[in-house]
Amino acid sequence: MKREVVIKFEDVKSYIHIFSKHYVDEIIDAVEPFAMDYIESPFGFAETDGLNDIDECIRQIEHMFWQYDVAENKRERNRMIKQTIKIETERWKMRNAWAYGRYIGRLAYLINKKKSNQKSWIDVVVEGMQKSA
Repeated sequence: MKREVVIKFEDVKSYIHIFSKHYVDEIIDAVEPFAMDYIESPFGFAETDGLNDIDECIRQIEHMFWQYDVAENKRERNRMIKQTIKIETERWKMRNAWAYGRYIGRLAYLINKKKSNQKSWIDVVVEGMQKSA
């Protein structure tokens, strides 16, 4: 059963920007197709299947991005980023993802789940009117 997608990838990217100091936009953008598909079918990846805490997920993502800030120099950092994007892109061709796609996909799934479980203001008003009737 596919899940309803109630978020945009920009919501995920904004969340990472707020809670991560070491993010790399080029890598985040590279995993967007996988992450948005992952929302609909979030199973089959052992390292993320049991991850149901948004804060823990962002810690894992932060830990992965941290390596780019400790690169020896800018040239090495850029080489590492290009290599990561290449790996993620190649894996996506196989309808799969490497660690960045999987964790960012899981974050997208968790944010989508949280948002879809929240009632909109109109739902609350309608529910209140039904109770008072």
